[in-house]
Formats: sequence, C-alpha cells, structure tokens
Amino acid sequence: MLQLTKFYYHKNKRYFYSGLLVIVVSYLAKWILELLIPDFQGDRVPYLISVITAIVLTWKINSFDTDKQHKTLASTVSMKGYQRLASKFILSYLEVLGVFLLNSLFNLFTLELSILDGLVMGGELAVYMGAFISYGILLKATIQKLKTDYFPQTLLMVVGIVLIILLNGLVRCYFPDSSQFQLVLNSGVFYPSTFSLNFVLSSGIAGIYLGKNQI
Repeated sequence: MLQLTKFYYHKNKRYFYSGLLVIVVSYLAKWILELLIPDFQGDRVPYLISVITAIVLTWKINSFDTDKQHKTLASTVSMKGYQRLASKFILSYLEVLGVFLLNSLFNLFTLELSILDGLVMGGELAVYMGAFISYGILLKATIQKLKTDYFPQTLLMVVGIVLIILLNGLVRCYFPDSSQFQLVLNSGVFYPSTFSLNFVLSSGIAGIYLGKNQI
C-alpha cells in the first residue's frame, strides 16, 4: 500500500506544490498591500485560498481510479478496493495537513493552539474529509456502477445530495441537543446527532462502493 501511496503522490505532486505556491504568493501579496494600503481588508483571502486548495487536493487525489474519468496505471494493479481508498485518504490527509502547517508558519506569532486543540482539529479534519470523499466522490462512483436506465446519473447524484442535506436538517431539528465539547476548525459546538447520522451515511456509501469493487 505504501508503493501505491507514493504512486498517487507523484501523480498529484504538481497540484500539491502549485497549491502551496499560490498560498505563499497570497500571503506575500497581502503583506505588500497592507504596507501600501493601511486600511486594506484582505486578511481572510489567504485562508480562503487555503481552503479551496485543500478541497481541490482532496478531490483530485481521491478521484484517482474512483471516477471513470480519472483512471491511472494503478487501476491495473491487483489490489483490494479498501487498500486503494486507504492509501488515497492517507495521502490527501497528509497534504491537507501540509496546507495547514504552511498557514501556521505564516501565523506563527498569532496562532494560539494547544496540543489538545491540535488533536481535536486532526480528528475533525479526518471526519470532514471522510464525509466529503463519501458524498462528493464515492456516491458518484457508486451511482455510475448502478443500472440507471430510467434516471440520469446526474439527477440521482443531485437527489442524493439533497436528501443528505434534508436528513441533516431534520436530525438537527428533532435532536437539537449539543455537547459541551468545543470544536476547533469551525469554532462551533459538537452535535452528536448529526455526527452519528453522517458517520452512518458515509460508512454506508463507502461500504456499498467497496462491495461494488469487491472490497
């Protein structure tokens, strides 16, 4: 599995380093504009670029050999589906952490993050990425493998996403109790009900996908 992770890294490293370069340029541009324009209000631009970069990297890596349009030579290697998923998830997780560490470097003197906060943030990041991969990539790949002669696959994908959003809204409405546990990434509270729902949905989609790909 390590060799497969390295293979996907080499396939994606151009996008990874390009993304890091864009983030560095955005910080340098912000500093220059702050010097030239004292009331410049662009503090959040590098953060926004970093979030977009993390999303693109996660989507790009986990689309390899999952989406029909992103097949690689690794698809010809005899390997279980869960090994492919695990190697791509680990790589995308590490690259997104790299994006966060780069941001931390530029905010070294203003960032206040304890070890516990770092561990919580790492867990949050894994959960968010797992949900994104399940809903944004595996759901599409699973629908592509279904016999959908009567309904367009795009329509089924849209309906699936809408149902997931509606289910989250209903669960939040009927089970509004939150935990005292504070999150780090979204500076919000933890809702056990929606977390449980998305964990079940994500696991179900991943299980169906693996079943279609002989696990």
